[in-house]
Amino acid sequence: MVRLGRALFGAVGLSVGLDARAAEPPIIPVNTPYQVVRRLLSSLGFEVEEPRRPRCDEALKHICDAYPEAERCFAAAPARCTFLWRKGQTIIEVRTLGSDELVLERLRCRSGCEEAATPKRR
Repeated sequence: MVRLGRALFGAVGLSVGLDARAAEPPIIPVNTPYQVVRRLLSSLGFEVEEPRRPRCDEALKHICDAYPEAERCFAAAPARCTFLWRKGQTIIEVRTLGSDELVLERLRCRSGCEEAATPKRR
C-alpha cells in the first residue's frame, strides 16, 4: 500500500496544473481506495467542499456523517457516493463505489476547470 501511495503521489504531482484559479483535476487510477484519494487531494492543495444539502440513503448515512464532503450516497446496487473538493475556483467531483470499502470510480470537473483540459459534468 505504501508503494502504491508513493507511485500515485509522483504520478499525480506531474499531472496537476500550477494555476490556482483554474486547476486541472488530478489523474488517479480507478479502484484507488477513497482514503488514499483524500490524502492525495489534500496534499495537492484541494480542500473539502461541503455541499449545501447532502443526500444519503439511510443504509449509507454513516459515510455522510464521516465525510463532510459527501454530497450524496445511494445504496442501490452498486452503492455509489459523490464527494466534492475545491481548489481555488475549481470544484471536482469524486465518485466512489462500495458501501464498506469505498474505491474510486471516477474523478471529474464540476466547475472552474481549464476548458480544454477536462470535460465538464453533463
